[in-house]
Amino acid sequence: MFSDKVRVNYSGSLEDGTTFDSSSNPVNFDLVYVVAGWNRVLPEFNVASSFGSNPDGTVGFFDYGMGAMFLPSGLGYFADYLPSIPSYSNLIFKFELLQAEVNDHDGDYVSSYLEDISYPANEDVDGDFDLFNNDTDGDLTPDFADPDDDGDGTNTANEVEVTKYTNTSLADLKNEIQEVSLNNMQFFTAIKEKNDGTYYAHLVTLVDTNGNGIPNYLDATESQKVN
Repeated sequence: MFSDKVRVNYSGSLEDGTTFDSSSNPVNFDLVYVVAGWNRVLPEFNVASSFGSNPDGTVGFFDYGMGAMFLPSGLGYFADYLPSIPSYSNLIFKFELLQAEVNDHDGDYVSSYLEDISYPANEDVDGDFDLFNNDTDGDLTPDFADPDDDGDGTNTANEVEVTKYTNTSLADLKNEIQEVSLNNMQFFTAIKEKNDGTYYAHLVTLVDTNGNGIPNYLDATESQKVN
């Protein structure tokens, strides 16, 4: 998704071949806070199918996506001037996409990419992959970082219905999740591992008490604590 946290190896260069940045080891990025081209391109590639320890203690990744992106300045730094990147520079990035994780920046159970969706239309608000211009309650905190999206005094986490799925086997949990039939007001959060080695994910249902097509957490006229 365009708002994921990703782990990559990469190098960035100008059109004349000058390298302005690169990684020697895998690094993590939040796609919300990098140049716009990254969150358009990287979600189109596969992450590694598996990983494991190498004899030298490093981690090896297998069957990951790799490629290059050629970004016009508008999807790069545009008019901004950086010491190694002139204004209006077109950029070239080579990358290996190793891992990705769906973000929930404000911890409200609504994945960040879904905070750019309008209801009842259930479509991207403006199609620009920009979470910063979606602010339901107008409090100058964008929804993806706002624990109370509609400003009704009840946190979003308490206006959705959450069911936890847990399993000691990652494969079994994935199979269990895949067998669940979802409607357009339901989704699963990212699978995570607990310290005890078990895996879990949450089934989130966007409750719409008054049936107007707008979930409670975005509807300031319908404040009702669910859990």
